[in-house]
Amino acid sequence: MFASEDPLDAMQAALDEMLREPVSLGSAREAAGLLRSLESCSRRLRAAQLRVQAEIDASGVYAADAHSSAKVMTRHCARLSPAAAAGRERGARMAQALPEVGDALGRGVLGIDYFDLLARVWANPRVRDHMADAQSWFLRIAARLSYRDFETEVRTWERLADDDGPEPANSRNHDNRDVRLAQD
Repeated sequence: MFASEDPLDAMQAALDEMLREPVSLGSAREAAGLLRSLESCSRRLRAAQLRVQAEIDASGVYAADAHSSAKVMTRHCARLSPAAAAGRERGARMAQALPEVGDALGRGVLGIDYFDLLARVWANPRVRDHMADAQSWFLRIAARLSYRDFETEVRTWERLADDDGPEPANSRNHDNRDVRLAQD
């Protein structure tokens, strides 16, 4: 799996060391630097989780443990809620389909909330294909906008890219209806 010392063991040891003592900050500048550094680590760790999720899905190893899917295995082994496991699966698939976005998360420059918003928009099959061409734009505006403004821009983009508009709430039930007449 890894060339030399297990990086997960090294990461666990580094976290143990950091959490052993209370954090002492000398200034607001130090606090801001620590926040940025920890956030970057968190983003990169999320990218690693998504990469493992994608590999579990692609390899099919989940079946050897009697799980029906990679999402179910992740939910069980990582003790996630169904919503969190679904979000991780959606994020892993989007990161593969939108490599610039996945790479930005892996470099720690795209926030997890920004990434998750893009994954929820990507889940809309009517705009999914358009998102590949808009990756650079998403990343440019994410770098300069607050989350609230980013969400407004992305949702506006989604409405414009979705020619048909949102599906009616009951459309799946309507599409699955079938009528048969039988004489008694």
